[in-house]
Amino acid sequence: MLKVNKNFLDKNTFNEIKEIVFNDSFAWFFQKSMTDNISKKNDGFFFSHKLYDNDEINSNYFSQIINPLKQKIKYQSLRRCTINLLTKTSKPVSSNFHTDFNDDKLTTGIFYFNKTDGITEFKNNKKIKNESNTFVEFSSNLMHRGFTPTNEVRRIVLNINYYK
Repeated sequence: MLKVNKNFLDKNTFNEIKEIVFNDSFAWFFQKSMTDNISKKNDGFFFSHKLYDNDEINSNYFSQIINPLKQKIKYQSLRRCTINLLTKTSKPVSSNFHTDFNDDKLTTGIFYFNKTDGITEFKNNKKIKNESNTFVEFSSNLMHRGFTPTNEVRRIVLNINYYK
C-alpha cells in the first residue's frame, strides 16, 4: 500500500501550518543519526521536533499542526509524530533503509512542507518527489529512506505513525 495525495490540505490551512514550522522561533533538536539502526553505518545528522510520542503530547504546537491533518487522515489513534529537518548538502545523502515500526497494523504518513530535490525512496525502487503539501501514506513496515536536499537550504517533513 502506497498512496500519494497532492494538495492534501487547503491552501490557507497549509500556509498556516507551514508558517509555524518555518518560523525562526520554532525549536529544532539535534539528532546524531537519521535512523536508529546502530548496526549499520551512521547515516548523518538531522534536526527534529517531536509533537507526540509514548502516549503524550510533546509540543505546544501539537493541536495547531495535527488537528487539521487528523481531519484529513482520519486516524483512530496516534503512535508517534515528529517533524524532521534535513539540511542542504553538496550531494544527496540518504538515511539507511529502515521501517518506522515493525507492525503491519500501523500506518506511516509523510507530509512534505517544501519542494526540494530530496526524495523518499522505497526498497522496491519507488521514488516520491518532495513536493509541498503532499501526503504519502504507507504501511509502517515498508522499508524506505530519505535524502537530503541539494537545491534548498532545508527539507522539512512531518512523519506520523498511526492506527486507522
